[in-house]
Amino acid sequence: MSFFGFSSGPAGQPWFRVGTVDVNTTVLVTALACASLFVYAGDPQLLTHFTLDSSAVTSGQVWRLLTWPIVNTPALQVAISIIFFYIFSRALEGELSRRRYVWFLAVLTLLPSVITVAFGAVSGQDFVTGGVGLLADGVVVAFCAVNPTARSFFDIPLWVLVAIIIGIDVLSYTGTRAWTYDLFLLVVVATALLEARAFGISRLTWIPKIPLPAMVSGDRS
Repeated sequence: MSFFGFSSGPAGQPWFRVGTVDVNTTVLVTALACASLFVYAGDPQLLTHFTLDSSAVTSGQVWRLLTWPIVNTPALQVAISIIFFYIFSRALEGELSRRRYVWFLAVLTLLPSVITVAFGAVSGQDFVTGGVGLLADGVVVAFCAVNPTARSFFDIPLWVLVAIIIGIDVLSYTGTRAWTYDLFLLVVVATALLEARAFGISRLTWIPKIPLPAMVSGDRS
């Protein structure tokens, strides 16, 4: 991680070991994302049961609120998203304990889903999405909050590059009037920034710090 001006240290304690591989939360999510590529090759219809589909969620399929990041289709952009998720997620997991990082990812996955599905139900707009790319956006944004001086390609500040990429996505969704996709992406970004601050790892002190329950923050005081 020295390329980004940050040394993450160890990636945190693993949950279990497979052979010589320590499986932590980052490795587990990355492995599921990669496995979905092969599932798609075998039967693309299987993955449709795990996408974030607002109409399906309101019909009772609530598991979709959490399973959408592992729904990925074979494409170069998806492969890049998986790689970026692994790199930056590993860095964040090194900052948090394994239990706190599970809460971090769970909230980052669940909160934007609930808000967007609720918006879709009220506005009458269906919303279907999936893929680790959106989760990776949130993880990279949180990384930038923890390491605001990190540099990227050609010595460009990483946060500038991330802002440009997210801004392009927002403009694209706005151009097609896909308001629910705009909302989802912006809530992912806001959730990542608020979580990084709430967990005490963000250097952006201008972001309000929301107190977390002890079971989430790990603070026993």
